[in-house]
Amino acid sequence: MHILSCKLALTIAEAKTSTIIMQGLSDFAVSLYQQPEVAQSCLQLQNDQGCQVPVLLAYCWHASSIGVLPESTAHDWMKLASDRSAQAIEPLREARTWMKQHWPNAEDLRETIKNTELQLELRLLDELESLAVTHRQDSIINSQCLPETRQNTLARTEEVLRDFALRYQIHIADDVRDLLATSCLKIASPA
Repeated sequence: MHILSCKLALTIAEAKTSTIIMQGLSDFAVSLYQQPEVAQSCLQLQNDQGCQVPVLLAYCWHASSIGVLPESTAHDWMKLASDRSAQAIEPLREARTWMKQHWPNAEDLRETIKNTELQLELRLLDELESLAVTHRQDSIINSQCLPETRQNTLARTEEVLRDFALRYQIHIADDVRDLLATSCLKIASPA
């Protein structure tokens, strides 16, 4: 009986995954970022600890919509995001920050750089989503055979956020992890 219920859970997960992937990581990330206090918390993690916010948002998307992040996906995400961030995103952010302090009359140029930085982050999210699709079957197979309840989704998202913090060697305070997980739940399964 347990095997049958697991097969049913996997079939439901496959159907759910197809729908979520069509929704798109970028849309989810933008919606999550717009939730109350999420942007402020993400920027604080970025500024204080060097958190790669697009990857954090991608972890949230994967956890709340697909399942536990497979090791192969996490590894590929880390490699891709580190490269894109070091070579393109961070230099733009540093230039924009420098300009704000040393070139105050160049507000229009700073805004252009900020928009380019945001476009690169959205492009990175698209690439992360493509990698998640590549590893999708691993996500389904590795998901626990638990019914999709709001509580299970919330617990899985919190677990994946703990994994993110360990992997990227940052500290995510309990209240920030709770904020992100409950905000993900609002987006992934509106009540």
